[in-house]
Amino acid sequence: MPASICAARRTLREVRLLGEWVSHPMVTLLMFDPEFVDVVGDGFLLRGHVIEVEDGRQYEHEQLWLVRPSVEPNVALPGFDLSRWASSLPTGGVAKAGPTVSERWHEQHAHGATD
Repeated sequence: MPASICAARRTLREVRLLGEWVSHPMVTLLMFDPEFVDVVGDGFLLRGHVIEVEDGRQYEHEQLWLVRPSVEPNVALPGFDLSRWASSLPTGGVAKAGPTVSERWHEQHAHGATD
């Protein structure tokens, strides 16, 4: 996506996940700023950001996609044995119980402004 039309004011690389709707290919999901992570089995891993709009708000999620080639579009791929690769996959931190940093900041500053 060129910087001239991007709200982030910079050029973004994108990967498009294509699906099919009544025999017409269509984009079902976009990943921005994809990074090649590793080759696993018969596919490879891409890590990037997916943007979702819900209730008028925009959310950005980091995702890891397993990309595998499909020769026949109507034939299911064989199962992927995650256990063979789990030890080498990148993992994110686990959220701790309790309020997040942003929730604590909002609690302190939002209530402070009304007092």
